[in-house]
Amino acid sequence: MKFVPIFQQNRAYIEQIINTLSDEQLLRMPDGFDNNIAWNLGHLIVVQQSLIYRLSGLPTLTRREHVRQFSPGTSPADWPATPDLAELRQLLTETTAQTIADAATKRFQNYTPYSTTTKFDLPTFEDATAFNLYHEALHFGAIMALRNVVRAR
Repeated sequence: MKFVPIFQQNRAYIEQIINTLSDEQLLRMPDGFDNNIAWNLGHLIVVQQSLIYRLSGLPTLTRREHVRQFSPGTSPADWPATPDLAELRQLLTETTAQTIADAATKRFQNYTPYSTTTKFDLPTFEDATAFNLYHEALHFGAIMALRNVVRAR
């Protein structure tokens, strides 16, 4: 459970940032960017649920629609409909709490090894949680950069 304090703090920072922004700001895709804050938020939730839950053989808190909208290689430019931003905010909180609770009760026992598209090998649950922290930090940086741009307008 070494990942929990960093995971929890990172998610708290993301929550603080998104709670200072309007829905319009979350959805704005500035020139020079391939996505927006809402996409980054949904993406980090979908990837975390896939890496931790799906690869452990457990049900995720995300729906297929989330996977279609926020998986690697997707873009807000291709969304058939605007995602429910209140639901994304709620999922950020719920997935954080649920993951911490499930880790405490050792639910992640049957992890299926996985190799990411960026060639990181994740043979164990512990490796997946370490990679997830790295991945979420990258998107936290993107969220901060996007926040600075959307606030400046």
